[in-house]
Amino acid sequence: MNIFDLDEKALAPDSPENSGSYADLDLPGTVGGNQFSIEQGLVLQTLRGILDPELGINVVDLGLVYELRVTENDIYIKMTMTTPGCPMHGSIIEAVERAIELYFPQKKTVVDLVWEPQWTPERLSEEAKEMLGMG
Repeated sequence: MNIFDLDEKALAPDSPENSGSYADLDLPGTVGGNQFSIEQGLVLQTLRGILDPELGINVVDLGLVYELRVTENDIYIKMTMTTPGCPMHGSIIEAVERAIELYFPQKKTVVDLVWEPQWTPERLSEEAKEMLGMG
């Protein structure tokens, strides 16, 4: 999926490009069956549709998402890039904001780009490591 061509169909939770298990992610609030944990899972599915255009791997499997909070009115995403000089960071952040706003138009979206803690390859999922020939 091209990050610049997101639409409602591309963000459908049952889309094969957006499917996956998030049980191994150490993010607050992803366990449980309440409305907000379910919505958080849908946000994670949506984020899996956002690819780093240089690597072709989604931002979740790259380990770029540090924190995700879903409340009644807001979605807060704290994330980073692989390097502070990443030439695509503006486009990736814009794609994240656009995707979440498309899928959750009733909520205010805040994407907080941080550089600490610094991203390291240890944050890669097993799938991402295999795609990069590290697994």
